Amino acid sequence: MEDMLSPYRILDLTDERSNLTGLLLAQLGAEVIAVEPPAGSSSRHIGPFEQDDKNIEKSLTHWAWNRGKKSVIGGVEEIELLAATSDVVIDCGVFEGLDLEKLRSANPSLLTVSVSPFGATGPKSDWIATDLTLLASGGQLGLTGDPDRAPIQVGGVPQGWLHGALEAAEATTLALFERSASGCGQHIDVSAQQAVTQCTQTMLITSAVGAPPIARAGGGIKAGEYIIRTVYPALDGFVSITFMFGEMLGPYSQRLMNWVHEEGFCDEATRDQNWIDFFMMIFAGEADAEDLYRAQDAIAAFTATKSKAELMAGNTERRLLIAPVTTTQDIVQSEHLEAREFFEEVP
Repeated sequence: MEDMLSPYRILDLTDERSNLTGLLLAQLGAEVIAVEPPAGSSSRHIGPFEQDDKNIEKSLTHWAWNRGKKSVIGGVEEIELLAATSDVVIDCGVFEGLDLEKLRSANPSLLTVSVSPFGATGPKSDWIATDLTLLASGGQLGLTGDPDRAPIQVGGVPQGWLHGALEAAEATTLALFERSASGCGQHIDVSAQQAVTQCTQTMLITSAVGAPPIARAGGGIKAGEYIIRTVYPALDGFVSITFMFGEMLGPYSQRLMNWVHEEGFCDEATRDQNWIDFFMMIFAGEADAEDLYRAQDAIAAFTATKSKAELMAGNTERRLLIAPVTTTQDIVQSEHLEAREFFEEVP
């Protein structure tokens, strides 16, 4: 896996908004050269810092996003020279006056990638954005948080830009595959807003085709007048469970209710409810919403008796849709991440 992109040289011209793109490509084996302006990347000024020493050489944020990359200092002139022998240039607007089209003219096989808040075209193409406004304009804040409070930032690390950076990495690998057949470069335009919108799992647009409007409900989502719970207690924290309906998700819900019944937390009638067609039955007046809440209460009573590890073991064995709500300690002590060498020691 780590040698997959080893033949390729990639110029990473980004800052903390899109450093993730180059990091992912470096982890796939590409030679990634981070080009910083003479004053250094803005990510060097973001904490936390090693030993709380606010030195641009000790930013743990900068180290994390740029590990596995080579680094040079330069401007547009140096970028043009490097691009002549590169396969990909990743840009998010750090270097003023940079002409990506000119780079492609000089090197017709070059792929150029731009990550911006709203894309390179359209009435918002020149708008600036913060991570919070990206999450809001992408619709994610409409689905997360408590309904009686103002929206809050999702996570401690900016998520909106990361969605855009991830899609830029995916698009780059696809374009490299296409170039292996055509020999031609191309330009990739990534909108962080659109990337965030895609991560709402189409819930923002389903109402346009007859589905009930989706809204935030705190630990779940509100579909029309009904609240679908997604977070449940465990002995040592919480888990997230997809307890939903339809041809794709209903079978998972049925298997979950079989387990809940086996453990004695619901009756046969609740277990044997038609969980595939359940939501359609509610909207048609053929089922009672109280059955939904009764089932969710039974699931909560059941999960509260087991640890996250026990629930995850059952999740694997029974093919369910359960995920642990992990703490920082859970991540650090994860045997899986350790086996995959997720963490890297830095001097």
